[in-house]
Amino acid sequence: MRGHLTAPAIIAALTASFITACGSTPAPEPEAETQKHQEPSLQDLSELTPEAIEIPDSPSPADTDEDKAAQFALATTTWDTTEDSSELDSYTRAASLMLPRKADAMATREPSHYQGPSWDTHAGHDAVSYPWLTDITPSTNHDGREGYTMAVCWAWISDSRDPVIEGPRQIEAYFDADGQIIGHSNGEIDDESACDL
Repeated sequence: MRGHLTAPAIIAALTASFITACGSTPAPEPEAETQKHQEPSLQDLSELTPEAIEIPDSPSPADTDEDKAAQFALATTTWDTTEDSSELDSYTRAASLMLPRKADAMATREPSHYQGPSWDTHAGHDAVSYPWLTDITPSTNHDGREGYTMAVCWAWISDSRDPVIEGPRQIEAYFDADGQIIGHSNGEIDDESACDL
């Protein structure tokens, strides 16, 4: 699989823009457009196979809250319908990014609340989702906690049909003083064109 199609590569690309090489002059600040994390092309998706998609498994927290927010959004929208019973399973894989009590609370939720109406259709094709971020913006919740609001799209990839693009979904992630996700929310965004490629 080509490197730019993996979630770790997306995070690495974001992180690399902030690295200073060998103590030399700091890299220039990224322009606003670079904050829209790299999207695949339709050709990329058509060449992708379910086996090539990396399913996050307890991702290691990155250095910045922005990195961790992006990891959380990508991890919780990557699903393998041959292994996962619902979207809820993705939260278990993102547990290392969350405050332990938050992770425990997500693990005990009823799966039925995290299984969209299209899940069975995609499961019938043994599909795996491949997500990407279209936006990430600093935000503050009603308790004054700082975090990020993200827009996420994903494509269902299977061997038996063309990619099916869904989204966008808004995901918010907020952090405690130790850089662990203490709260999150998500909801659908009423703008299907946001996922157009």
